[in-house]
Amino acid sequence: MRSALAEVDPDVPAHSFRTLEAAVDSWSAASRSASALLATFAALAALLAAIGIYGVLAYSVAQREHEIGVRMALGADRTDVLGLVVRDGMRPVVAGLLLGTVGALGLTRWIESLLFEVHATDPATYVSIGALFGAVAVLACLVPAWRATKTDPIVAIRAG
Repeated sequence: MRSALAEVDPDVPAHSFRTLEAAVDSWSAASRSASALLATFAALAALLAAIGIYGVLAYSVAQREHEIGVRMALGADRTDVLGLVVRDGMRPVVAGLLLGTVGALGLTRWIESLLFEVHATDPATYVSIGALFGAVAVLACLVPAWRATKTDPIVAIRAG
Protein backbone atom coordinates (compact mmCIF):
# COMPACT_ATOMS: atom_id res chain seq x y z
CA MET A 1 0.00 0.00 0.00
CA ARG A 2 2.80 2.39 0.89
CA SER A 3 4.66 1.86 -2.38
CA ALA A 4 1.45 2.20 -4.44
CA LEU A 5 0.59 5.44 -2.65
CA ALA A 6 4.12 6.77 -3.08
CA GLU A 7 3.88 6.12 -6.84
CA VAL A 8 0.64 8.12 -7.07
CA ASP A 9 1.60 11.00 -4.77
CA PRO A 10 4.88 10.91 -2.83
CA ASP A 11 3.84 13.88 -0.60
CA VAL A 12 0.96 11.98 1.07
CA PRO A 13 2.01 10.44 4.40
CA ALA A 14 1.54 6.67 4.57
CA HIS A 15 1.89 5.57 8.17
CA SER A 16 -1.42 4.34 9.58
CA PHE A 17 -2.74 1.55 7.40
CA ARG A 18 -4.82 -1.20 8.92
CA THR A 19 -7.45 -3.63 7.84
CA LEU A 20 -11.15 -2.86 8.10
CA GLU A 21 -11.48 -5.64 10.66
CA ALA A 22 -8.79 -4.05 12.85
CA ALA A 23 -10.45 -0.64 12.56
CA VAL A 24 -13.85 -2.04 13.58
CA ASP A 25 -12.26 -3.97 16.47
CA SER A 26 -10.55 -0.87 17.85
CA TRP A 27 -13.72 1.19 17.41
CA SER A 28 -15.90 -1.32 19.27
CA ALA A 29 -13.39 -2.21 22.02
CA ALA A 30 -14.74 0.41 24.44
CA SER A 31 -18.33 -0.75 23.96
CA ARG A 32 -17.34 -4.39 24.44
CA SER A 33 -15.43 -3.54 27.62
CA ALA A 34 -18.37 -1.57 29.02
CA SER A 35 -20.77 -4.39 28.15
CA ALA A 36 -18.53 -7.01 29.76
CA LEU A 37 -18.21 -4.89 32.90
CA LEU A 38 -21.97 -4.34 33.03
CA ALA A 39 -22.61 -8.08 32.59
CA THR A 40 -20.15 -8.89 35.38
CA PHE A 41 -21.85 -6.46 37.75
CA ALA A 42 -25.28 -7.83 36.80
CA ALA A 43 -24.16 -11.39 37.56
CA LEU A 44 -22.68 -10.27 40.88
CA ALA A 45 -25.91 -8.42 41.73
CA ALA A 46 -27.95 -11.54 40.95
CA LEU A 47 -25.71 -13.64 43.19
CA LEU A 48 -25.93 -11.13 46.04
CA ALA A 49 -29.71 -10.92 45.63
CA ALA A 50 -30.04 -14.71 45.81
CA ILE A 51 -27.88 -14.83 48.95
CA GLY A 52 -29.90 -12.01 50.48
CA ILE A 53 -33.23 -13.66 49.71
CA TYR A 54 -32.00 -16.92 51.19
CA GLY A 55 -30.69 -15.23 54.33
CA VAL A 56 -33.81 -13.17 55.01
CA LEU A 57 -36.13 -16.09 54.36
CA ALA A 58 -34.06 -18.48 56.49
CA TYR A 59 -34.20 -15.98 59.37
CA SER A 60 -37.95 -15.49 58.87
CA VAL A 61 -38.56 -19.24 58.95
CA ALA A 62 -36.51 -19.57 62.12
CA GLN A 63 -38.53 -16.77 63.75
CA ARG A 64 -41.82 -18.33 62.65
CA GLU A 65 -41.01 -21.90 63.73
CA HIS A 66 -43.70 -21.84 66.42
CA GLU A 67 -46.33 -20.53 63.98
CA ILE A 68 -45.38 -23.14 61.39
CA GLY A 69 -45.55 -25.87 64.04
CA VAL A 70 -49.03 -24.72 65.08
CA ARG A 71 -50.17 -24.67 61.45
CA MET A 72 -48.88 -28.20 60.95
CA ALA A 73 -50.48 -29.39 64.20
CA LEU A 74 -53.81 -27.96 63.02
CA GLY A 75 -53.65 -29.89 59.75
CA ALA A 76 -51.48 -27.98 57.30
CA ASP A 77 -49.48 -30.42 55.21
CA ARG A 78 -45.93 -29.94 53.96
CA THR A 79 -47.01 -28.51 50.58
CA ASP A 80 -49.08 -25.84 52.36
CA VAL A 81 -46.07 -24.79 54.42
CA LEU A 82 -43.80 -24.89 51.38
CA GLY A 83 -46.22 -22.69 49.43
CA LEU A 84 -46.59 -20.26 52.33
CA VAL A 85 -42.86 -19.70 52.67
CA VAL A 86 -42.21 -19.45 48.93
CA ARG A 87 -45.10 -16.97 48.49
CA ASP A 88 -43.77 -14.83 51.34
CA GLY A 89 -40.32 -14.85 49.77
CA MET A 90 -41.50 -14.12 46.24
CA ARG A 91 -43.66 -11.06 47.02
CA PRO A 92 -40.73 -8.63 47.25
CA VAL A 93 -39.02 -10.38 44.31
CA VAL A 94 -42.00 -9.74 42.04
CA ALA A 95 -42.08 -6.10 43.16
CA GLY A 96 -38.35 -5.83 42.46
CA LEU A 97 -38.72 -7.36 39.01
CA LEU A 98 -41.47 -4.88 38.15
CA LEU A 99 -39.45 -1.90 39.42
CA GLY A 100 -36.34 -3.17 37.66
CA THR A 101 -38.20 -3.49 34.37
CA VAL A 102 -39.54 0.05 34.68
CA GLY A 103 -36.03 1.30 35.52
CA ALA A 104 -34.50 -0.54 32.57
CA LEU A 105 -37.11 0.88 30.23
CA GLY A 106 -36.30 4.34 31.60
CA LEU A 107 -32.60 3.90 30.82
CA THR A 108 -33.03 2.59 27.27
CA ARG A 109 -31.12 5.42 25.60
CA TRP A 110 -27.98 4.67 27.59
CA ILE A 111 -28.43 0.90 27.31
CA GLU A 112 -28.99 1.04 23.56
CA SER A 113 -25.51 2.47 22.96
CA LEU A 114 -24.03 -0.74 24.42
CA LEU A 115 -26.16 -3.20 22.44
CA PHE A 116 -25.52 -4.65 19.01
CA GLU A 117 -28.29 -6.25 16.96
CA VAL A 118 -30.68 -6.08 19.95
CA HIS A 119 -33.10 -3.27 20.67
CA ALA A 120 -33.17 -1.90 24.20
CA THR A 121 -36.92 -2.54 24.38
CA ASP A 122 -36.73 -6.13 23.06
CA PRO A 123 -39.57 -8.02 24.80
CA ALA A 124 -37.82 -11.40 24.54
CA THR A 125 -34.83 -10.03 26.44
CA TYR A 126 -36.97 -8.58 29.22
CA VAL A 127 -38.99 -11.79 29.57
CA SER A 128 -35.94 -14.07 29.55
CA ILE A 129 -34.01 -11.98 32.10
CA GLY A 130 -37.09 -11.70 34.32
CA ALA A 131 -37.59 -15.46 34.11
CA LEU A 132 -33.92 -16.07 34.95
CA PHE A 133 -33.99 -13.79 38.00
CA GLY A 134 -37.35 -15.24 39.04
CA ALA A 135 -35.98 -18.78 38.83
CA VAL A 136 -32.93 -17.83 40.90
CA ALA A 137 -35.24 -16.27 43.50
CA VAL A 138 -37.47 -19.36 43.62
CA LEU A 139 -34.42 -21.55 44.18
CA ALA A 140 -33.26 -19.21 46.95
CA CYS A 141 -36.73 -19.49 48.54
CA LEU A 142 -37.00 -23.27 48.25
CA VAL A 143 -34.17 -24.13 50.65
CA PRO A 144 -35.66 -22.34 53.70
CA ALA A 145 -39.14 -23.49 52.63
CA TRP A 146 -37.98 -27.10 52.51
CA ARG A 147 -36.44 -26.70 55.98
CA ALA A 148 -39.74 -25.30 57.24
CA THR A 149 -41.54 -28.44 56.06
CA LYS A 150 -39.25 -30.49 58.33
CA THR A 151 -40.56 -28.67 61.43
CA ASP A 152 -41.84 -31.09 64.07
CA PRO A 153 -45.13 -29.63 65.33
CA ILE A 154 -44.74 -31.01 68.86
CA VAL A 155 -41.22 -29.63 69.31
CA ALA A 156 -42.21 -26.24 67.84
CA ILE A 157 -45.26 -25.90 70.11
CA ARG A 158 -43.31 -26.86 73.21
CA ALA A 159 -40.53 -24.40 72.35
CA GLY A 160 -43.01 -21.52 71.78
